[in-house]
Amino acid sequence: FASAAAVVLLAAGQETGLTGARIPVSLAMATVVQVMVLILGTVLTLYLLALFRARYAEERRLNGEIKLHLEAVERRESFQRALLNNFPFMVWLKDEQGRYLAVNQAFATGFGWPSAETLLGKTDLDIAASNLAAEYRADELTVFTSSASKPIEELIEMGGWWRWCETSKSPVLANGKVIGMVGYARDITDRKAE
Repeated sequence: FASAAAVVLLAAGQETGLTGARIPVSLAMATVVQVMVLILGTVLTLYLLALFRARYAEERRLNGEIKLHLEAVERRESFQRALLNNFPFMVWLKDEQGRYLAVNQAFATGFGWPSAETLLGKTDLDIAASNLAAEYRADELTVFTSSASKPIEELIEMGGWWRWCETSKSPVLANGKVIGMVGYARDITDRKAE
């Protein structure tokens, strides 16, 4: 269709004098032009089809890799969750802003929350009395600024009861910079009572 339109426009242009000297357009010339346009169109179509197929194959390959990576991440997270929840004492991980990134079920239960997931993104101010939260944050700042572990024995309110806990807080480092903190609190009330 495009080639026929081009031949008609060429002929019309020649008749009106817009395209300069008049060149007679024969049926053979029109056929040659149409065949050339069809060949060019076919070559371009095949080229674009090959590009599309290559792009589609690459996207399928990348999607497969992404799927495998996501499955590996989910498996690793399942193992980490199992590791956290199998500790018989409270375990947590915070970012440098004091937001909980991970806690185990013992931690959630100790602070009276139904599940570990409900604590994610919260800070000590969200889960503890303000005076205790301020103390926890002060301890964390010491860990962040010293980049060293801080083991202590302290009283922690757990499930409405004050319990002696052996607590340790350690910085999480990436490229030499403190990006968070990991800690645990183990109930030692019975041991202290002996």
